[in-house]
Amino acid sequence: MDDLGTADQWVHNVLFATVDKSSGFVKLLLDANQTGTDPKLTLSKLVVWRSNAADNTATTLAQLTAQLGAPAYDMDASLGDSQVNLAVQNTNGFDANNGSGSGDLYVNIPASKFTGTGAYLVLYSEFGDGGNLNYVNNDGFEEWAIKTGPQSLPDGGSTLILLGSAFSGLSLIAGRRKLARNA
Repeated sequence: MDDLGTADQWVHNVLFATVDKSSGFVKLLLDANQTGTDPKLTLSKLVVWRSNAADNTATTLAQLTAQLGAPAYDMDASLGDSQVNLAVQNTNGFDANNGSGSGDLYVNIPASKFTGTGAYLVLYSEFGDGGNLNYVNNDGFEEWAIKTGPQSLPDGGSTLILLGSAFSGLSLIAGRRKLARNA
């Protein structure tokens, strides 16, 4: 879900089965967009659900919670009322990432949090709604990415079939060699 709730071209369906969970974590990456003169940003809410619905039209946290129920992960539920303050470009001599197009924050959520049967992931985030030292969005939209890759799903037995075929072939070759020696 985008941070403005309006730009459908930035909202994508993510199948949970395509998410890399091989490390024991679901890995999210935030690309924050801030101006070079004011490069700080506050991540004030991060909530993730599993859902059976591919398309979701909710634009607020309350609507999502009403439609999807309890989330798999809620930053505030896990850590208490919390926020993350980011410096997303060169700040006070600290060379952070250079703005749009590069990652600014990794979030590793234990894969064990994602129980249930929902085929899709739904992510909700808010920026600039924190307490002390609150930094609001001052440039383009914030973008989230998710690591996809190795699956923990069985391959349907094709590996065993290939292995069995290889052993059968080797057995046939060994049998012919034995016949050739005895002849």
